[in-house]
Amino acid sequence: MTAAIVGTSLALLTVFGAAQAESPERAAELVKLMNERAMTAIAAADPAEPGRFVAAMLAGPQLLVISARYSAPALLRERIVKNEFQQVYGDLHSAGDREGRVFIIDSSADGLKLARESSDVAWRNSATNAIFNLDWKSQKLKEADYRRTYEEDEKVYAAMLGTLISAIKSASATSGRK
Repeated sequence: MTAAIVGTSLALLTVFGAAQAESPERAAELVKLMNERAMTAIAAADPAEPGRFVAAMLAGPQLLVISARYSAPALLRERIVKNEFQQVYGDLHSAGDREGRVFIIDSSADGLKLARESSDVAWRNSATNAIFNLDWKSQKLKEADYRRTYEEDEKVYAAMLGTLISAIKSASATSGRK
């Protein structure tokens, strides 16, 4: 009976996460836009928070996305204008503020997934991480805390992807008017 309850709980967790998830659609759109433009990296200022930036890199089958505040925002804005997106990505990793930093490893570039075979990872503040493989026990989490972490990281990741999609689309619209 316990195995049945655990199985049902896992199924509900997976269905709940899948029903609410926006990141799969946004990840697919971002990867499509980047591939159409032969881009391996993209970066943008976060319109929701001055001094915060978002950057992504396609690395084989993975989509690596980071968001962090940066102590010299003018430097990153200049790099974005020059399309030096990979440098922005590197700057956010090496010198971005650790407090509030979010780093997502989307292992198949298909959005965050709650699944046993998933190796999607979300890092917070360069210190804590969650692997979304439905094994909350090995991560020393309670199921409810694990689900809450997934829901929060899914929402943040979808917003990060939305910022980058908007940046690509607005850059394309601007270059099309010249």
